[in-house]
Amino acid sequence: MHTKNIGTIDSEIRYLDVNGTIVYKESGLTNADGLVIPIRSEADVWVKVSNPPYVRGTAAAVTIVTTKGNHYTEVVILPEFGYKI
Repeated sequence: MHTKNIGTIDSEIRYLDVNGTIVYKESGLTNADGLVIPIRSEADVWVKVSNPPYVRGTAAAVTIVTTKGNHYTEVVILPEFGYKI
């Protein structure tokens, strides 16, 4: 997901939530937690999904949770092929 910080301070991602499952960088399944996005800057945030538990061709709610407690949710369609969304 391409994300942009349009706020007034730098933003740090605490974790990623995919359909209610928290995903951390240490699992090797995301680059999100600890990622700092400076003011007016952009970054690519990714998460790897597998089948199961996710069904390809369906939707997933991916929520970025920041260290300030803000939640940003995007519904994405899981691709039929490939591993990154």
